[in-house]
Amino acid sequence: MRRSVMTRNGMVPAESERKPFGPGQLLVRTVACGVCAGDVFSYTQRGELAEGEQRRPGHEGNGIVEEVGEGVEGFSPGDRVTCLCGAYAEYFTAPAGQAVKLPDSLDPRWALGEPLSCMVHAMNRMTVGPDDRAAIVGCGFMGSLCLQILKSRGAGYVCAVDTLPERREKALAFGADEAFAPEDVPLHEDPLKEGTFDAVVEAAGVGPALELCGNMVNHHGAINIVSTHQTNDGLRTVNMYQWNWKAITIHQGHVRRTDEKLEALRESVELMAAGRVDMQSLVSFYPLDEADRALQDLVNRKPGVYKAALVP
Repeated sequence: MRRSVMTRNGMVPAESERKPFGPGQLLVRTVACGVCAGDVFSYTQRGELAEGEQRRPGHEGNGIVEEVGEGVEGFSPGDRVTCLCGAYAEYFTAPAGQAVKLPDSLDPRWALGEPLSCMVHAMNRMTVGPDDRAAIVGCGFMGSLCLQILKSRGAGYVCAVDTLPERREKALAFGADEAFAPEDVPLHEDPLKEGTFDAVVEAAGVGPALELCGNMVNHHGAINIVSTHQTNDGLRTVNMYQWNWKAITIHQGHVRRTDEKLEALRESVELMAAGRVDMQSLVSFYPLDEADRALQDLVNRKPGVYKAALVP
């Protein structure tokens, strides 16, 4: 079967045998596989790979069930599914307990449940109501999803913050009440004073974004870190005196519990099916054999490209 693998020279097409599947598993024919931000970062570090070394990225798979393993109930060949796993390949295997059926109203090319489930789970860790003021710092793919989730849950006011004008405009289209460049966010001169937001979601993955969140949040407010901080070995410097003084609640938006993520995956499918989250306008499609172009576009932040999905 065809696949795309990462080498020190970039993403290259390759051929491999189909991975055998066993009891409790599904064999899925890939319709689309999303490109994770973690894969993008690995791509920027590919020069560290040895000559001839290959990596097989991909874990945001959607597709059609081809075969069902022994002991699997609730799935049949022909079912359209979104999974908590996947591959940059024509086929992948998935534990049946990590797959959710897609309704006929959702196109499996763009209804990528895995990345949305991460943001749904992250937003489940904080409470934002109609009387609260929330902000999203970083309005790329993850931030755009968080914004829509908060609005769908009745957040009274959501502010979008991003360095790129086109992303601020997109955020307004998704329901943001206001949008600012980071340098234009209204702030108190004294960083220990009250901010103007009860909850701030950090979805940029850079140090200055964390600093801005600390300045924006109210006393006893909350910061939810949903981005992955990978540069500089993940090390960041924050003003802990400010965070202590403001009595900020810090939420770690990531999840490693499969059962919780599966529940978030089910909720994600419901949100997309109800039209409460627009995933379709965020996904750009690339042929599987052009995975390198997809990764390059994401690294270069090509205008209009929020999320890439590889299509065999």
